[in-house]
Amino acid sequence: RVEQLAALAHRNGVRSLWSHLDGEVMILGPLVTPRQTACRLCATAEGLAPAATRGAAPPPDPFADALAHHLGQLVATEALKVLTDYTGARLGGRLRIQRRTLETEFHTLVRLPWCRVCGDGA
Repeated sequence: RVEQLAALAHRNGVRSLWSHLDGEVMILGPLVTPRQTACRLCATAEGLAPAATRGAAPPPDPFADALAHHLGQLVATEALKVLTDYTGARLGGRLRIQRRTLETEFHTLVRLPWCRVCGDGA
């Protein structure tokens, strides 16, 4: 399903912003600009994708509601940056991974030539 949505957005030239809550980890990104940045499927191929897209669901987290609200705020803030162009979005072809402890990492994605969504043959 993720691949189908990513491919549809890519074919139609629609920018997309992905997010996922994976247990105690909030994953924001990538912000995909078709034919310019790596796509969501490239993130999966690089092993940075959420566990929910790879198999078993994580155990329930007592802080899940608070984390979901926080992730929603992060998504809304990033979407406003993109829509208003007020300030540059940092997630173009990148992932922001934030843990419940607020430890944050950014990962730059490489656009994979063999990717079925954004690669050379797409």
